[in-house]
Amino acid sequence: MIKFRESKEEILCYCIEVPTQTVIKAIREGYTTLKEIKAETAACTGNECPTKNPSGKCCSKEIKALIALYSSSTDITSCDC
Repeated sequence: MIKFRESKEEILCYCIEVPTQTVIKAIREGYTTLKEIKAETAACTGNECPTKNPSGKCCSKEIKALIALYSSSTDITSCDC
């Protein structure tokens, strides 16, 4: 299970430096697919995940977990980063 803190300072997408709260706000505004979140927030559009993200992985899994947590969407697409 992925755990999130909802502070404004917590970064979700390290490549673009998008905070978790920005993604949550977009989901609450109706952006409920990975494609829509990418277009609205620029999260998951970088290509430096292995070096910038402490987990060494793309943030798409975390974004999709937030989509599932804050909406009824069942988006199954994946990120190409």
